[in-house]
Amino acid sequence: METSLFTTQRKKLVMIGLFLLAVMAMVGREEDPGMLQSLADQSAEATARPVVAAPAAAPAQAQVQPRQQASPELDSWYSEAGSLDAPAETTPEDQSWLVNDTEPLVSTDPIAAQ
Repeated sequence: METSLFTTQRKKLVMIGLFLLAVMAMVGREEDPGMLQSLADQSAEATARPVVAAPAAAPAQAQVQPRQQASPELDSWYSEAGSLDAPAETTPEDQSWLVNDTEPLVSTDPIAAQ
């Protein structure tokens, strides 16, 4: 069997072409949205339909526990935070580490001819 450069290159080009055709079929073109868009449309239609409750779902709703009230610890934490009537006093963020004091790792001087 002949294994020259052109036969192996031809095989690679055929595989790349098949891959591109598969991508084009999945993604689609401007006028044809492709498989991925049709799947997205189907899932959007399925979620857009209203859910009809079955008669057996009523006992399950009775088992829902009431929501717990906020703990007193959180209430005290919120009361210590103060009111929102006054503007907040903010401190500027420390950016002293952003000083431009870096040096190059190598010299940029021209090499002298010896």
